[in-house]
Amino acid sequence: MTAVKPKPTNKYSPVIAARRRRIADRLDTERAGDRASAKIVATISFVRAHIDPVKLAEEHALTESCWVEYAYMSPFERTEKFHGVYLKAFRDWWGKCKDVNAAPFRLPVPERFSECAEEDLNSLWAARQCADRVGVPYREFIRLAFEQTTAGGWKRFPRPNQLGAATKNGEIARDYWDRWGNHQSMSIEGWSRMFRAENYSGHQQQLRLHEVLEKGIRGKAINLSYYLAGEQHVFPEHIARRRFGDEVVNEALDIVSARLGDEAMKEAREIAGRATTPSAPGCFGYRKFAVASACEQCPMQKACIQIEGMSTTKLVEDYASEDPRRDRKRELGRARVARHRALKRAGLLKQKPQDVTHPL
Repeated sequence: MTAVKPKPTNKYSPVIAARRRRIADRLDTERAGDRASAKIVATISFVRAHIDPVKLAEEHALTESCWVEYAYMSPFERTEKFHGVYLKAFRDWWGKCKDVNAAPFRLPVPERFSECAEEDLNSLWAARQCADRVGVPYREFIRLAFEQTTAGGWKRFPRPNQLGAATKNGEIARDYWDRWGNHQSMSIEGWSRMFRAENYSGHQQQLRLHEVLEKGIRGKAINLSYYLAGEQHVFPEHIARRRFGDEVVNEALDIVSARLGDEAMKEAREIAGRATTPSAPGCFGYRKFAVASACEQCPMQKACIQIEGMSTTKLVEDYASEDPRRDRKRELGRARVARHRALKRAGLLKQKPQDVTHPL
């Protein structure tokens, strides 16, 4: 009797998990290096090896629509952040609704994003894109997904591939954020330094942040003062005067001087946005998947082409293919056909019931 090839093992079996752990360790090592280009290339090659290219085609548009905090993050970094927020929310809700002692040990997905199975990588990627599409912070998007499923009587907390459906493709999250998003008390400490006043260059993402903050400041000097000095200094003085007027800015600077001292105020006033080099957009390095017209006016187009070529070379070095996903699908298809033929030769293939036609 012909031997039948066994079916593929579980996606989190020890052997497969160990292989993913090696890939994740290699990626972490490369991202910990000193060369910025090497970090970007390593990340892009990992993404191209595991993420559906149809999803990658959206990234340019999502860089413009995502919550402004994530505007200078790459798609990989945004999804990595989304993964961490999801894991924390899962444990918090487990402790709240089930068992607080067991909550820290619950692992719906691996601790490291890069160790996830390819199905979970793509599910997390798609859920993050849903949040980016509606421009909502990940914490709020995931919290609302858990609230909706719990209130709806779900017996289990949502998996990554269910987060979009739980928020009706993000519409519930967008409606909530439009009504209740509290921009006035928004802290931007820990955000990308590209938002800082000393790096101001008039970039679109910097202007987006200014517009968001302007809604919360509401023309009040006390609110503006928090963004004119210190770790949250994002408004160069000339930009602040243009947006809020001389009277409000002068009052805000007096508040800064009283709070931080004359030296801090002097330093803040000297910063006028000295950035001269263009900043890389979040979709940098994904030109292969973007709409051609979206890249025509980009000042980073030449550098993006170079990074794309370098990532293709690394992809071939690491996976012996320019499209590992396509090759894996073909391999699985060949294995499936081989199993089917082996079962057929062994006489173990279940026959489909034949249709019975009524004689009349």
